[in-house]
Amino acid sequence: MKKILLILCCLVLAGMAACGPNNAPGETSASSVQPQASGETASSASGEEQPASPEDTAKPGKVSLTTGLPSEKEYKPVGVMIENADGARPQTGLQAADIVYEVLSEANITRFFCIYNDKMPKKVGPVRSVRIYYINIQKEWDSILVHYGGPSTGKVANVYAESTEYIKIRVNGLKGAYGKYFWRTDDKKSPHNVLTDLTKIQSLYDYTPNARKPWAFKSEAAYAPEEPFVKTIHVPFISSENFITYSYDKEKDVFKRAMGGKPFTDTETDKAVEVKNIIVQYAKQYDLDEGKGRRMVEVTGSGKAEFFVGGKHLTGTWERKDLDAQTVYKDSTGAEITLRPGNTWIEVHPNTKEIKVDYE
Repeated sequence: MKKILLILCCLVLAGMAACGPNNAPGETSASSVQPQASGETASSASGEEQPASPEDTAKPGKVSLTTGLPSEKEYKPVGVMIENADGARPQTGLQAADIVYEVLSEANITRFFCIYNDKMPKKVGPVRSVRIYYINIQKEWDSILVHYGGPSTGKVANVYAESTEYIKIRVNGLKGAYGKYFWRTDDKKSPHNVLTDLTKIQSLYDYTPNARKPWAFKSEAAYAPEEPFVKTIHVPFISSENFITYSYDKEKDVFKRAMGGKPFTDTETDKAVEVKNIIVQYAKQYDLDEGKGRRMVEVTGSGKAEFFVGGKHLTGTWERKDLDAQTVYKDSTGAEITLRPGNTWIEVHPNTKEIKVDYE
């Protein structure tokens, strides 16, 4: 009898231990909740993986790798060269781009290399010629490359050199069999009036893009709570401080773009372009002795960077070991930057000049 009572006591004690703390059903102690980086999942107390919030992760097939927004689309990016000369404005389809790189082309004129994946507008442009450093950026994304010509001579500037043969699909309006994918509009003068349809171009995919580590996105990514909010960002490149400006709209949590003090609009929205995240990547830039004002911009190596996320200003670094590597952006503590879900514009800025920031 004593043996039976002893066994029963042991069973009762074991059951109490298994029940654990007196949490109500569904409760989790605060100490067990950890912020989730892009592509991660949360773990329950039982050890089973639970999906993290859709807007906070880049779970394949559920959240966009390029924007961190909910998306069922496959990663099949299309990279497009879009002009930014006076005669090209206002452009068409810039607001729909997931990621935009802005870099000097010639003189004090910038040009855009735009990555589209979440949305494929039926009208984008004006499409213009490519430069070798934009192709070096394209390699990072393994996208289809869309452009309208480019330098075919020069030891460095030649955009058709052997070093570019890795491009799996190049949709060039001036060479090859892709002329039918472009048309000219009547509202602008040539050469500032070439448009294309990205739904047709994305349908050309016959390969799987190289695997890419997604950026970290979090809907409430917050930095420097003790610092004031940004009011205006002045991006001069090699011109005046008002060459490009971004004004922060706290209510919408976006930066509104202007050029020369005028709103920088998109013909499809008829509103100033709005940007969720801005990265300023300071890079070495120099003239090439190959005629027509050709220059080179180094997008490998490392350098200073500035970030604008959630209306706050951070400093840090960028690094890309070689053309086969991915650019990594880190804050001043050495942690990889976390962006808010939405579009990102990257200003690849000369490292000989700095931006200016006004605060509230």
